[in-house]
Amino acid sequence: MKRKVLLISAVILCCTIIMSVAASPAIAYSKKNPLIIVLDPGHGGADPGAGNGIANEREINLKIAKYCKAELEKYANVKVYLTRSTNDLSDLKKSSLKDNKLPLSSRGKFAGKKGANALISIHCNSAPNNNLRGAEVWYPINVSWCKNAHLTGKGLSKSILSKLTALGIADRGTKTRVTTLPKTEKYPDGSVMDYYTVINSARCCYVPAVIIEHAFINNMNDYNSFLSTDAKLKKLGIADAKGIIEYFKNIKSEWIFNDVRDGEYWYSEPIKYMKERGYIKGYTNGCFGPTDKIQRQDFVVILARLKNIKTSDYIGKSKFSDVKKDAYYNGAVNWASKSGIINGYQDGKFGVGDFLTREQMVTILYNYTKTYLNLSVKVTDNAATKYDDYKDVSGYAKKAIIWAIDKELISGYNSSTLGPKELAERCHIAKILMNAEIKGIFTDPAEEIEPTEPTEPTEPTEPTEPTEPTEPTEPVEPTEPSGNPE
Repeated sequence: MKRKVLLISAVILCCTIIMSVAASPAIAYSKKNPLIIVLDPGHGGADPGAGNGIANEREINLKIAKYCKAELEKYANVKVYLTRSTNDLSDLKKSSLKDNKLPLSSRGKFAGKKGANALISIHCNSAPNNNLRGAEVWYPINVSWCKNAHLTGKGLSKSILSKLTALGIADRGTKTRVTTLPKTEKYPDGSVMDYYTVINSARCCYVPAVIIEHAFINNMNDYNSFLSTDAKLKKLGIADAKGIIEYFKNIKSEWIFNDVRDGEYWYSEPIKYMKERGYIKGYTNGCFGPTDKIQRQDFVVILARLKNIKTSDYIGKSKFSDVKKDAYYNGAVNWASKSGIINGYQDGKFGVGDFLTREQMVTILYNYTKTYLNLSVKVTDNAATKYDDYKDVSGYAKKAIIWAIDKELISGYNSSTLGPKELAERCHIAKILMNAEIKGIFTDPAEEIEPTEPTEPTEPTEPTEPTEPTEPTEPVEPTEPSGNPE
């Protein structure tokens, strides 16, 4: 089993290089939008991997990967990249990236830059108990960060393993593993990280990754049966390829995005609605990231699309110190600021990279409706004030929360709480904006009474918007951008 290399700084770097304004359609599997697979022959260079005195992983893994690549490329509209292409040993004496040899934590970043639909890391297994036999496939754990990594990884790992076991290899199952340092190793949204670096580095770049352990190299029965000749290794590579193709081919017509299947999830309909109208886009690898938290600038970009704002007319120096002129969101943020939709923080920043809270989200929608669209924001009652945590709503957001609950744009976080400080997810944004359009909130004035607040202690001076903890920003890669959400 492969041991984890703790290069967290590199993983964090990978997290920041994730997405551009352009995005692929659902399953990218056509001449215009090919299926992109990155194959990672495990180990290499100074690292031979496991062995048995006759052979080691460095050579075997590369051969399997090359056979897999050759088989995948027989299919139309499939592009394949290798993280290394030879067994160059120049780094035995000196560390080197010659011949595309990448550090373990950089392989996910490599896949992200290629806009990969999946990263497949190819290995042979080994254990102190040399009686163990069989193949197994590891895939991402089930946490909120980049849910697609788990969903796709789970299906892909089963498909690949089924092809390997059809060759007679013992079935050891598909598996997941959580980091052994859950208090310190977390994804940007705070969810616990995957154990294997090749998986968590890819997940940080919104790429599903799986690790295939083809057979036990130190079990001579497994070795002689499946790993001892090029002909046998070719069968393994072909099996991997067929498992990959079968998975993506079978889901092609059923998915709105690579991680959103039509009709399967509660958020499928609103995401489909928003995508068909061009309001939302996905990541460059065809994913939408429904449970990913949305950042403030990306929400503003979506709002601009709702009214077909020509944001290029607003590109220029921003009043916010953290909004760069060449940023993909510059025009949208400047438009929203000039239109009275957003105000920013008291320190003069917009909050680029900060995740959007529920109360911020409804406040921006409230301003959008009242100030920019010049529509009524009257309500029928103050139902929001009855929630247990209404007192926790920031002063600037109280009227907006009352309005949003009354218009059924949002419901309580649960039956008794509003969750004003909870973070909004991308799927929630799709649902809320679809509801607003269907209900005519962005086109027809509402009726009844102005939002009022119950008698309560005087609120402290209201900030323009709250200051929140900041999260890593998502800059466009200077040399080869692989995208920002939206």
